[in-house]
Amino acid sequence: MFVKIFRREWKDKLDLLIFACAGILLHILAFLLLPERRDLLDILTGAMTVIFLPFIGLLLGAGGFAAEFKDDAWAYLFSRPVKRSTIWLAKYAALLTILAAVLLAFSAAVRVVPGLSGTVADLGINDLGGGLSLMSLGFLLSWVLLTIGFSLSFLTERQYAVVFLSFLIWAALAFGVFRFWMPLLASHVGNPMSPGVLFPFTILIPAALAVASLWALLRTDFSQPARKARDFAKFAAPLLIAALILGTIWTTARVSREIGRRIFELQVQGSSAYFATPGKILRFDAEGGRLRTIARARAPWGRIAVGGDKVVFIKYAFETRRNVFADLWMMNTDGSGAASLGVTSRKGSPFFGLHPVSFQISPDGQGVVFAAKNFRERPARWLIGSVKTDGTGLEAFPLDIDEASWAWIHFVGWSPDGRGPLVYLFPDGRAMREAAAVSRLVRFDLETGSSELLAENTHFIHPILNLSVSRQFVALVSRSEADQRLLVLMDITSRERREVVRADSIEWYRWTDDGNRLAFLAGKRRLGVYSSAEKRVIISREFENFDPGRLGPALTWVREGAGLALKVVRNGAGYLVELDGDLSEQQAMPFPFDVNEAGYLVGIGASVFVLNSDKDQLWLADLDTGAWRKIY
Repeated sequence: MFVKIFRREWKDKLDLLIFACAGILLHILAFLLLPERRDLLDILTGAMTVIFLPFIGLLLGAGGFAAEFKDDAWAYLFSRPVKRSTIWLAKYAALLTILAAVLLAFSAAVRVVPGLSGTVADLGINDLGGGLSLMSLGFLLSWVLLTIGFSLSFLTERQYAVVFLSFLIWAALAFGVFRFWMPLLASHVGNPMSPGVLFPFTILIPAALAVASLWALLRTDFSQPARKARDFAKFAAPLLIAALILGTIWTTARVSREIGRRIFELQVQGSSAYFATPGKILRFDAEGGRLRTIARARAPWGRIAVGGDKVVFIKYAFETRRNVFADLWMMNTDGSGAASLGVTSRKGSPFFGLHPVSFQISPDGQGVVFAAKNFRERPARWLIGSVKTDGTGLEAFPLDIDEASWAWIHFVGWSPDGRGPLVYLFPDGRAMREAAAVSRLVRFDLETGSSELLAENTHFIHPILNLSVSRQFVALVSRSEADQRLLVLMDITSRERREVVRADSIEWYRWTDDGNRLAFLAGKRRLGVYSSAEKRVIISREFENFDPGRLGPALTWVREGAGLALKVVRNGAGYLVELDGDLSEQQAMPFPFDVNEAGYLVGIGASVFVLNSDKDQLWLADLDTGAWRKIY
């Protein structure tokens, strides 16, 4: 009987399957016939993924029991020698397979049609549920609306009413969770919630309605429509409450686990290391061996900048359950004098309500420069801001550069005269794939608000490792005509370029503390040192059987520039290798953890900080004693 009901459901819904396939075919034809209309194709793809496919799922679900209302077929159906649960499961399974066929057809189109896969990827919502793509979101919503519609379809013969009620229930529950539940969780956990926290509710709420539907079908007297609706509501209410409770527990546990101990922005100044977690700023004094918390700050990404005797960081302020401000704060390096700069939370500020994404302390330690994207304008554009350490003198400058609306931004240093920051703009993934934009390094003048282009089509290994201490040179990686990578030094004032090395790849580079020498690792095995004073590579060495591990190489100067330390994998085991000035190996200290998890090294004297990225741990290696110490 299960198979008979399954087949009949497929036969009844065949016209809807054909309609869905026709919609997919029209979408394919639009891509083939209008390849140059990118904006239109983006709109069509987004509508197809998150509107059309879920609507097909809703129509399928809403018509789940439509045939049983014709000629009062309920009595006949229940008189057959088949359990009610079998009827429900057969119909639901049939509808799921029909929806799966539609989604499979769309997935095949995405893979086959030129450009469609890239468009779907470009429109992905990467902050949902740890990287939920647009297509995954559309498929999930299709299942959700099918399940809700099917759960309600036995209540009335008016299919349009089921469609409307299904959408209304889902919209009301989603709005309630998004508008009230998420801010409540944010204030409890101490971090803003991304829409990804809706994922457990998205799964549990339809499941609760489906169980209530099955339960009501098993127990309800179908001769009394009013009672049928009351029984369904009676069963659904406690199940929905349970879904909300389980979703809250699920979300809270997940967020707490993912962001609880994450380490961000490891920076070293003098004999101290500073780093941030989602809940606090920490300082470790290498001389005294003491780790202490110097500030508590709610921030999921833990951005900090250290300069002079100041530390700038982002702190989230929960003014109400709905108003969350990500503001800049300033404090002394010992943790004293912490105060908000008020650049985004102060009414009347040109940055009010915006989010600062990159910031840096001025060379004299008296001010801060930062950037935020202004979404209130169309097209959205970047604003550069500057403010003094006491919160006064706030100024805003529009970044008047072509393609600045889509580019991302990062500060990589300051000009030698200290008048303005060096701003690195790089395109998003879509622009890079379409070759519609290039990366740019510009010098921004805070006195005039003007910008000067310094370089194009370049990239950096790490945002804070590029500028020499004297701020005279910036290290850039570019591509040669032979498709090789070039490591070059550019004089910021004269724009003179000096080629350091060319290779198939430039893996890592690091300045000495005095800014006179640049160590580099090229082609995965060649380690060299370039002298900016002598304008040449003064020493170079090829490593045999060198394996940097999964997270790539890490390289740092040690013993005040007299030697180097780098990560090496040998026969599957990881070592922190110390080299002297001649690049001869002095010692190899085995890592106390899987080497693939070591992603970043910072040297202080005869010690090396090692960031275990996978486990969010910070270790300190003593090169004199060969001992390891777990700091965090």
